[in-house]
Amino acid sequence: MKKFISKKQINKIFEEETHQANVVNKLYELAVGKSLDFIIKVEGFPECGEEANEYIMLKFREFDRKFHPDVSCGRDWLNRGFSTNKNLDNWEVSINNCKIIEKE
Repeated sequence: MKKFISKKQINKIFEEETHQANVVNKLYELAVGKSLDFIIKVEGFPECGEEANEYIMLKFREFDRKFHPDVSCGRDWLNRGFSTNKNLDNWEVSINNCKIIEKE
């Protein structure tokens, strides 16, 4: 499944949350298209276009400076974030290489 995301959607997540894990979870929900409450596990990493991933990383650095000044800025996104796929449009997200295990 592929879909497009926007700066507006990304900004809203960063404005509403104060913890890294919550931001990552909301970004995954954006990519997957449903609440993580209904998902047991996402195997693999969603992929997104280069511009989107750079923008999210920039937002994470700003976010960490504000809310988590004692950690490496953007580390959580580097460890758990989306992969960059240069074959996707800049603001496109794909979960085609992920296995989504849903609750029954």
